[in-house]
Amino acid sequence: MDYGCGIGSFLHESEKLGFKENTGIDVSEYSISLAQSVAKNSNFFLEKDYSETKKFDCISMIDSLAHIENINLTLPNIIKNNSFELQVREVKKLIKVFLSLGLINS
Repeated sequence: MDYGCGIGSFLHESEKLGFKENTGIDVSEYSISLAQSVAKNSNFFLEKDYSETKKFDCISMIDSLAHIENINLTLPNIIKNNSFELQVREVKKLIKVFLSLGLINS
């Protein structure tokens, strides 16, 4: 999942590397329409319309955190739906989250 996918560049590159069943989420209808034309094998949703509970092996949020209107609601929902499922002796599911934060005044 690419949360804050913008125009779909990251998912387009992911497709070229062979990744399948990609999902992009963004707040901009315009960005989603551009993303759909670039990453043709990915699924895209407006944030307000996304309600799936699908689990992902990898979540990217490239330069997105600063643009999430209600981070205290959004981030816990993403984590809850994709959380680590740990047992005492065995890791059942391990997900990766990639965050890229823009630096202010740098």
